[in-house]
Amino acid sequence: MFIQAINWNTIIKTITEKKIFSGEVISIYLITNVAKYLPGNIFHFAGRHYILRKYIKSDIQLVLINLSEIGFFLLSSFLLFSIGIFSNIITIPADLADQVNIKIVVILSIVGIIVSAILFLIFNKKILNEFKRLLKFRTIKNICILILSYFSFFIITGLLYTSTVRFFFLVELSFIQYLFFICVYSFSWLLGFVVPGASGGLGVRESVLVLMISPFYGAEIALSSGIIFRIITISGEILTALYGKIIEQFFVKKVVE
Repeated sequence: MFIQAINWNTIIKTITEKKIFSGEVISIYLITNVAKYLPGNIFHFAGRHYILRKYIKSDIQLVLINLSEIGFFLLSSFLLFSIGIFSNIITIPADLADQVNIKIVVILSIVGIIVSAILFLIFNKKILNEFKRLLKFRTIKNICILILSYFSFFIITGLLYTSTVRFFFLVELSFIQYLFFICVYSFSWLLGFVVPGASGGLGVRESVLVLMISPFYGAEIALSSGIIFRIITISGEILTALYGKIIEQFFVKKVVE
């Protein structure tokens, strides 16, 4: 969660080019994150958008901040899944593979995202002008750092999930199997994020894990590990929300005073 908060802070400073106290930005992110468990993932984005309005008056910049965060999340998780598919680390279950050519879907998705982004920029002049303003070396450097940081977030989270499988179910895993679980978890996170109405990906993420992991490790391990890891992540998010309140109360207020 702290990785996500620091990344969000970097996005804000890159887009707005304003000096906003990092401690306050991080506390806002940590506190509002739990709002994603309201009906739909959109609520934590809306909450942060609303709070940031006291610092940032430009609606275009606020929209870009949210879109950038979503874009980095989707790009990083999608890249990990794509690497898993094209390197054959992930093996798609036979019944699913018979119905869908996953590699074709991945390629078409990449093309669709690129075309949609180009059309969006062409027909939205204000956002296009904002992008032109941001086209500088410092921005490009920050974007590269952010991609690596979001990528590391999914690798770390995937390793935590893999550790859950290993320690709770006493499963010995090779290096390739670690990569398998990281890629599968990234894919489950991706689908849990994009499916409408799935609060924090609840249910969707666990269903994908069962579908992808059951053929190799059994339905019991797949389902149980998903539920245990959900408990761990929700507990972690509640804890970081408390950290956010501590930062807000003891550090942000002192700076303001």
